[in-house]
Amino acid sequence: MEILICVIIGWVIPYISYAQTVASPFPLTVEQIEFKIDSLRKAYAPYAERKFSTLDEHERKEIMIAKAREAILFFAPDYYREYKEPEIGTDIVKGLKDKSRGQGTIVSQKQEHIGKPIYVISFPYDKSKENIGGVPYIAQFAVFQDTGEPIQLKLGMRSVLLLFDEVSFEEQTKTKFRYPIRYVPYDPHIRIEY
Repeated sequence: MEILICVIIGWVIPYISYAQTVASPFPLTVEQIEFKIDSLRKAYAPYAERKFSTLDEHERKEIMIAKAREAILFFAPDYYREYKEPEIGTDIVKGLKDKSRGQGTIVSQKQEHIGKPIYVISFPYDKSKENIGGVPYIAQFAVFQDTGEPIQLKLGMRSVLLLFDEVSFEEQTKTKFRYPIRYVPYDPHIRIEY
């Protein structure tokens, strides 16, 4: 535990930060990860030739969840959970410099993405088995509503963002699974501020 005293405009604010660096409570082998990724890719492959906007709600949901799980397995397998069905909500993309954005906001580096409607797939976790600082999800994955193209993967309290703005999700995940350079290990950060 580290204790810092911050002096901000004459006020003294105690700040306590606890970081737990631990192994994932639900580790997967490389073989398990590869098998799951292959299965997920097979689940959405039949829809590859169809426009996302022409799919019915069930088909869109199936594709979004499969791609979200694939992203978690590919970039951050330590955060993969099969606890409950993910929740799907809607939002709009905000800019990285947008002062009105709060925690959980989906952001983009590209100006043309700002204001576009998106689906946000949120994966809950079992709070009786792990503590990720009170956030209600272990991962969030966002896709554009009109195309189904992934825009972002966010992991728990760490606010780790993997943006698919510059290099597409498909381009980044087209290879067979290997621990990628952008692999994110399990390391929840718990913060208490007064």
